Amino acid sequence: MDVSVKIANSIRARSLRRRLFRSQLENNDSEYEDLLLFCHVRWLSQGSFLERFLNLLPEIIAFLDTLGEKYEQLEDPVWVKKLAFLTDFMGDYNLLNLQLQGKGKNIIELLENFHQEFERRFVNLNNLQPIFEFISFPFGEFDNEDISSNLAHIFQLNSSDLEFEILTIQSDIILKARANDNNFWNLLPEGKYPLLRSVAMRIFAFFGSTYPYEAAFSQMKNIKFNCSYFNPFFEVDRA
Repeated sequence: MDVSVKIANSIRARSLRRRLFRSQLENNDSEYEDLLLFCHVRWLSQGSFLERFLNLLPEIIAFLDTLGEKYEQLEDPVWVKKLAFLTDFMGDYNLLNLQLQGKGKNIIELLENFHQEFERRFVNLNNLQPIFEFISFPFGEFDNEDISSNLAHIFQLNSSDLEFEILTIQSDIILKARANDNNFWNLLPEGKYPLLRSVAMRIFAFFGSTYPYEAAFSQMKNIKFNCSYFNPFFEVDRA
């Protein structure tokens, strides 16, 4: 987002550039007359700012070309996709915030808005329950065809290959004996079960809480301090 803010503000903050850009938009019969000026204080306007910037992206690129300025990010498909995702997210976030603001709002209306938003966002969560149950204990009674089909759809994998790996793992008595091991999916040979192992790792990467992240961050801080030049231990060594 820093790049988009820098570009938009560089156009809006300079009167000559702004006039030239507005003239270009007018000549091209653009839907918009100008870019929005981003301000960190008014952070709730980020959604509107990003939406305007994204819709005017071709015009912005053309305008910068006339000035001899080039930003590689603007022509990077991955960066543009990330910008579009952020635009959609901030737009929904702003909408929810607006629904929670204003006079005459009571706790019942606020909770109802939250409830509707969560229902909309997690409408497909129940469809994942059989998959989570399979990952928790793959030797239970499952419809293997249905499980493999769902996994293939979610993770863009081959359904037949997944079903074959599921049948193979369920017939392995050695693995079944270790099914309750916390590191069960790490025990699977990657060469024999590449798809299931990949799926399991990706599912376990969905942190149920921020604790794993915070613990890892704390560990990194300890490592950084222990290896720091300013650590008293190193002061003794230097002395």
